[in-house]
Amino acid sequence: MQLLYKTATSHPPLSASIFSRLAQDSKLQQMKWRQTRYRHDMYEFALLHAARDSLEATQLLPENANACLLAGECLAELRKLNDSA
Repeated sequence: MQLLYKTATSHPPLSASIFSRLAQDSKLQQMKWRQTRYRHDMYEFALLHAARDSLEATQLLPENANACLLAGECLAELRKLNDSA
């Protein structure tokens, strides 16, 4: 960042294009961050529903070990470690 600023101040004709490129790159980074955040939120939403369904399955079929295992894995992935044990 300092290098870009020094280049822009030492070569004023280039400053407009440098700052334009910097603004364009930061908009691109912001867009990528929003996409990543959206996908992560959707992943957590799906995990939450999977955990809820698995916990319901453990109540309906208490002898089913797979339901307990899946519920624990979902809760651990959601970082609800106390509930996953």
